Amino acid sequence: MWQMNTEQKIGYGAAAVIVILGGYHFANQQNMDKAATVQPTSTPEKLLDSSRTLRGPIDINKVREQLSSIFGYASYGRQPLDRSSNLTNNRLRAMTTLMQNLYQDSPVKFANGEREVKIQNGYFGVDQVYKVDDPNDGIYANAIVEAVLKYFFLDKDRGFKYTSSTAIEDILALQGRLKFINQDPVQFRSPEGLMQFSRTLQTMETAGKRVPNKALITYDANAPVDQDTIIIGYGSIGRSLAEFYAKDPTLLSNYKKFLEGSGMEGVAKTRLEILLRECFEDGTRLRNWLLYQQITGAKSHYINFEKAEYDLVRDWLGVDISRDGMRAEVRSFVPGDMAGISDPDQQIDNKDYGILLRPTPEPGLDPSWPYVADKWAVRVLEGPTTTLFHDYDEATPMYKVEAGKVESLGDKKVWIPFVPPQKGWIKEDYMETFDPAKHRLGYNYWAPWDK
Repeated sequence: MWQMNTEQKIGYGAAAVIVILGGYHFANQQNMDKAATVQPTSTPEKLLDSSRTLRGPIDINKVREQLSSIFGYASYGRQPLDRSSNLTNNRLRAMTTLMQNLYQDSPVKFANGEREVKIQNGYFGVDQVYKVDDPNDGIYANAIVEAVLKYFFLDKDRGFKYTSSTAIEDILALQGRLKFINQDPVQFRSPEGLMQFSRTLQTMETAGKRVPNKALITYDANAPVDQDTIIIGYGSIGRSLAEFYAKDPTLLSNYKKFLEGSGMEGVAKTRLEILLRECFEDGTRLRNWLLYQQITGAKSHYINFEKAEYDLVRDWLGVDISRDGMRAEVRSFVPGDMAGISDPDQQIDNKDYGILLRPTPEPGLDPSWPYVADKWAVRVLEGPTTTLFHDYDEATPMYKVEAGKVESLGDKKVWIPFVPPQKGWIKEDYMETFDPAKHRLGYNYWAPWDK
């Protein structure tokens, strides 16, 4: 229904310069794609960590072909082809074998007569042993090993997102709070899905909502489970979460009352699930779409109903969500306010950063413009003014801000703008209340004034 208006990103990594424009990724990987082999002395980041040694030169394209086959969402399918084939088990074995063939001292290796897989890597902070034939262990081990392999051997422009250490941190956090109760080792979920799952549960717990401590991956949406178990179906994680929370008796009762007399009483639960899914997957986009419809009158006969519907669910949630289940702060600022920058892309992948500051509060992007990044401190100069993004059917308030730092002048703190100025208009979506303990006052190792 909606399209995301992706902001320009300019990331400077040790091995890549990533520019994201309008949702498309363009990468110059400094000979990564030009060279046929990767030597053991290549960038440590691409070798998991500097202590690991490749067995010899490798053909990176052949490795990528092997990975695409192993990851196999096309060949394995979302559904297990043969329940007797131990799909999770076999997939984990294939990834572990590949890692051991690549590295003399693989961070992922078999143990205990191949009945266990040991994942030990300081770069990601992982030191875990998983039982190959245990369904719960297999699901988590599959996701972590897949995330490691994607991060070091696959490009972002090949369609793999969230392949940073952040994904593994979130998977480990989920592992500490939730157990998969499947009986057969035939299921797996992507690291991207488990990361979103983990972050949404953290958000819901912060909001004081009940969170599941068990999960069952199954085709059967009506499988008998207790109230502490979430059913993970074969759609998106957002959909599974929506189906779980749409059962909340208070929310469902209030929603049914809201629909009385609308003619939609018979589809109350289904409609509620759709709305919750949109909130969990990209609440920012949903809010901006609703605002656009209100301003343009494109759906004037219906938009007030949809806005009231959204407000009911938002009030129950008790928290705003940006996307992928991450919490957002929706508030207004006035000129002179300090604010912090919150960039969900960078929070997921620290190589994916840089929110361009527009010279005017209008659509359009130019990578030559100045930018700010996650956790930077800014001062509000003007705004808000609401900008319409017609290509995306979205509207959002924007503010003119400048980046800088605070310095002491006697017993007073003085705001010092950067020179040259880092000044321009930014969407409200990327701003939050300033917290001196969280938001850096200009001391960022990637900051443009340090280059």
